[in-house]
Amino acid sequence: MITQRLALAVCLSGILGLLASCGASAQEVPTEYFFSPPPTTDVTVSPDGRYLAARSETAVQVLDFDSLAPVGRVPRDVEYATVSNYWWANSERIVITTRLATKRSDRDWPTHSFFAANADGKRWTSPYQLFRDGETRIGATIVDSADYNERNVQIERGEQPFYPHPGRVDPALMLLDVYTKADNARLRKRQRGPVPFGNLFPDREGNARFALGWLEGGKRTMFYRASPDSEWTDISAALGPDPSVTLNPVGFGDDGKLYVLSNHASDRIALYAMDPRSGEFELIREDDRFDTGEVEWNAAGTTIIGLKIDAVSPKFAVLDSGDPKIDVLRQTARTFQGEAVKIVSASKDGRRLVLFASSDRNPGAWHLMEPRGNKLRPLMALRRGINASQMAGSSAVNLKARDGMDLLSYLTVPNNPAPTVPMVVVPHAGPHGIRDSWTFDPVAQFFANRGFAVLRVNYRGSGGFGREFERAGYRQWGAAIIDDIVDATRSVAEQENIDANRVCILGTHYGAFAALAAVAREPDLYRCAAGHAGIYDLALLWGRPGVAPRHFGDEESLARWIGRDAAEHRAQSPVHHVAQIKVPVFLSHGGVDERAPLAHTTTMRSALESAGKTVTTLIETGKTIPERGVPEFLRGLMRPADAFHDGKDKARLYEAVLEFVREHTKPTAG
Repeated sequence: MITQRLALAVCLSGILGLLASCGASAQEVPTEYFFSPPPTTDVTVSPDGRYLAARSETAVQVLDFDSLAPVGRVPRDVEYATVSNYWWANSERIVITTRLATKRSDRDWPTHSFFAANADGKRWTSPYQLFRDGETRIGATIVDSADYNERNVQIERGEQPFYPHPGRVDPALMLLDVYTKADNARLRKRQRGPVPFGNLFPDREGNARFALGWLEGGKRTMFYRASPDSEWTDISAALGPDPSVTLNPVGFGDDGKLYVLSNHASDRIALYAMDPRSGEFELIREDDRFDTGEVEWNAAGTTIIGLKIDAVSPKFAVLDSGDPKIDVLRQTARTFQGEAVKIVSASKDGRRLVLFASSDRNPGAWHLMEPRGNKLRPLMALRRGINASQMAGSSAVNLKARDGMDLLSYLTVPNNPAPTVPMVVVPHAGPHGIRDSWTFDPVAQFFANRGFAVLRVNYRGSGGFGREFERAGYRQWGAAIIDDIVDATRSVAEQENIDANRVCILGTHYGAFAALAAVAREPDLYRCAAGHAGIYDLALLWGRPGVAPRHFGDEESLARWIGRDAAEHRAQSPVHHVAQIKVPVFLSHGGVDERAPLAHTTTMRSALESAGKTVTTLIETGKTIPERGVPEFLRGLMRPADAFHDGKDKARLYEAVLEFVREHTKPTAG
């Protein structure tokens, strides 16, 4: 029944956008469709199921769940901010937080301001604002919607350094009344923890029961207490001495146990339950190859019913087969065959759900479901100009590195290809903590739509495959990681549908480093290389002597990742190996990028030109954004802009890269 209704419904337009039309033929899709930010990034249902909330950069729009008619709008407070996150504080009131609308790479600059309004947009209040405690950068984040007290949300408050620091100085939990205005804001029930820097985690009644933080010198520390009145107990020994250990609390269950995703006791991130009375951890479920990414709670948020694992393709490990949400996932898996379906929001009674279905070809679309009535309705698409039928499929390719290490990679081949096609290799950025997946990838789909096969390699050091796999990439940025990319390129280029003589490599940030290092290492394997906002000299990541690095990672992490040995940096950095590069190079930069400052690109360009190499550049500097009422103390942060931050400018950049790659992958005689 559900399947039949959906088959008729998916070709209908949603209230906020148009789903991809059915039966469209393959054609060249406008570049901007791939790289423009989606107009809506999140949809949730209110606790009572009456309303829907849809987030954009400027506001949270509220709709009636039944009719999809507009109900109200909760806007940002100033033009120089964008909506960062939002919560249903109760069934009638929404709280939103904002961040500065900077256009200078991907760093998040929170304003630490909160705004609240009813679903109809009325009774708009600002219960907490930036710097209201003076010059100290006091920040606050909602950690609990405080179901036990519907006038309040629970926040964690404390001085918060800028990225990449994850915790707060002297963190404290307290309740914030979402109905009062800023001058009368009620901050009550302050709870402090035992860590000087870190985070606190409340149980289901709002009591601080777990603390995770850092001591001076970067040592990790962890505490728990059996009850709100108990003394804190230090259990830091469970973390062990390895600084790469991950431990991420995901919430307390109705059994009183704290559930965490952690690799403190094994190689892969798995689900554990900690009993606060004993401090002991119990393994619940661990995958045999991949890290566990997220948990699925039941509708009431009291029990974990499943685990989401980014495997070869997304998979779901069921923990409670009798829960109604599991039945929904089984039904929708049959309806949306070939797609991954997530329940992104549910009413408290579980009768109204928001689903998100996506795949390697489909950027994703939201659907509304009412299980009891077998009702399933399309709402809107994430990227409205993308038609999944025009996109190319991505296949997993299991490859071996020269030392035998397994390298899960993805090959995207264009629809209706010629007998043989050129290929671009796109190493992901990072390099650590992230990976390529069986998901819609805008860069891969753009090049596939233009007739190229695209190879994405999960080289050693990538996240998601366990601690040992990630650590295998430490201090190997220009060594074994490059070997992995080269080995994968050779292996895939041997396939009969790939033209091995027409292969280019390109990337951003670390991906640009890998592209230039690969063509220096194997000058006859590739026809060209392109790097955008790349890092090309490992020594530059450390900055000036005596100045701790801030633009790429914290000092402790950077020491693990690339070390401090100057000779090693020189041996691995492509800027010092331009003499070996034979192919044309394209370098681009938007002028402002905290992760990869312009100095990397200009230094690489100078080295190539001095060596007489062919280099094309697209470097644009000096772009600014209108002030639009920006306070004086923020203008230095807000005005400089990355020239390729916006969707139209990204499209212009990728058109230039495409032109360069096409020029240097033209078929040659013989």
